[in-house]
Amino acid sequence: MMREKIEKFCNDIKEEYFMYLYNKGESINFPYCCKLSADLITSFFKMVCSNNFKYMCTTRERAYNHAWTYYNDGKEEFIIDFTNLQYTNDNIKHIERSEVSVEKFRQIVSKEQVVFSPEETYMYLVYELMHPKEQKCNGILEDFEGVLNKDCFMEYLEINYDNVFENTNYY
Repeated sequence: MMREKIEKFCNDIKEEYFMYLYNKGESINFPYCCKLSADLITSFFKMVCSNNFKYMCTTRERAYNHAWTYYNDGKEEFIIDFTNLQYTNDNIKHIERSEVSVEKFRQIVSKEQVVFSPEETYMYLVYELMHPKEQKCNGILEDFEGVLNKDCFMEYLEINYDNVFENTNYY
């Protein structure tokens, strides 16, 4: 089953990916980088797993502006959202880097869930109001020959983060 495979992978990369986004953050601070995160994760999954992964983003005119990775192959359906904690974790909301030590941050994010059934998300009852649409992934690399493991994903981030960051529209 794809969900089991993706959950295992996401749990393997979770702390390192959270820390990467947190430390690399420039003008868009983690966890408020949902579009960047969703594009990177979706692009990686599309390249190494399946085209059934979609980068979804709400439309501008909606009160809720958020992005996530969506998977549906007709048998399984789930969401991957590494920035969901901005809505659900009071320890992370509106933090300044100076307010939380790296170790405390690592402890907080190590407990976070990142793979959800749609009905498990905070967004479940407002999906229709959000009008999500599939977006083009900026993170697809034509010559990428990776596999689904943490080392490969972290290599991909090093190669592609700046490009995706520069091409992600937050307006």
